[in-house]
Amino acid sequence: MKRIIMTTMLAFILLVFSGILVTQAMAETKTVKSTTTNYITKLEFVPVFDVKGHIIGMFERRGVTVFETGEVAAYLNRGTFDLTNHQGDRFRGIPS
Repeated sequence: MKRIIMTTMLAFILLVFSGILVTQAMAETKTVKSTTTNYITKLEFVPVFDVKGHIIGMFERRGVTVFETGEVAAYLNRGTFDLTNHQGDRFRGIPS
């Protein structure tokens, strides 16, 4: 019984300690400036027949991101849009 209690206490202490380390790592996150060059690789849309000129669609953009440290990374952004008569602010993208 005493061994089970000691094991449980040790597991709890390790869990709390690992949580503190993760929190510290998150607190040390910094912002790095970057420049991204990208282009549309896929664009699909369909008309919606509720209002004249209403379309919905999806897009994919690919490119390269260059960070101020000199590191280079591939850029990918996929998203959706919802426009009426080529107007609207409903572009939703998810960069990865």
